[in-house]
Amino acid sequence: MAEAAGQLGFGQLRELTTAFIRFSGDIVLGGVIFAVGFWLANLAHAAIDRASGAGTRGLAPVARMGILGIVLAMGLRAMGVANEIVVLAFGLALGAVAVAVAVAVALSFGLGGREAAGQLAGDWLRRWRERASRGSD
Repeated sequence: MAEAAGQLGFGQLRELTTAFIRFSGDIVLGGVIFAVGFWLANLAHAAIDRASGAGTRGLAPVARMGILGIVLAMGLRAMGVANEIVVLAFGLALGAVAVAVAVAVALSFGLGGREAAGQLAGDWLRRWRERASRGSD
């Protein structure tokens, strides 16, 4: 149809038709990515749910949501819809995870190592006092 419009001298109609066909292909590709991604997310959820024990029931939904988040970003990107928003949202989500992990490590080290840090500080204070008392003699 685009070529027919070009042959008839309708240049703008040809460009519009070409853009529509290109955008339709991107939408179909994004739809295929969504369909395959949702199928893989459900497959991973079922496999993790079967393999996990009674105490790890929350792992399968977390894996499904992670896969769906990546699939959503890939599908929207393939469609060409809001590329900047997808990149920004993905970067912010990754940054938030990194900050949460850093805070968790800092808290666990701080709370878990409180006694060891106290002993180390006590040893430093004892050595400092010994040196100070030797220096004043």
